[in-house]
Amino acid sequence: MQTFTLILSAVILIFTLIPLIRHESWVFRIFDYPRLQKFVATVLCIMLLFLNFYASEDHKATLIFLVLMILNAAFLFYQILPFTFLGKMQVVRITKEIQNQGISIMISNVLQDNTNYKGCLTEIKKANPDIV
Repeated sequence: MQTFTLILSAVILIFTLIPLIRHESWVFRIFDYPRLQKFVATVLCIMLLFLNFYASEDHKATLIFLVLMILNAAFLFYQILPFTFLGKMQVVRITKEIQNQGISIMISNVLQDNTNYKGCLTEIKKANPDIV
């Protein structure tokens, strides 16, 4: 169990460190965005490492990985924080709507092979957006 936990922890650490390499190849960018998943996996590994710390004889490797995983969790939390309700709000909500100072936007996800142009145009005319 201890070997599995140490290997899993090492893999998660590698997945966290790979995006720090500044290269545009997908191999480096693929691990950039699943930060929440890496954070949850890190927390689970921390719990498993705590269990291994009390159950095993070899505390040195477990303690080193425990410290590394706690630092990893702190780093990932720092990256996730701006996207939570705890982060700074970038766009302030309006308190009072002022007529004729707003815009309406219509976004339509149309399949490339769709040939029903009239249906899409009908929906656009019905919504009467400022921007399509």
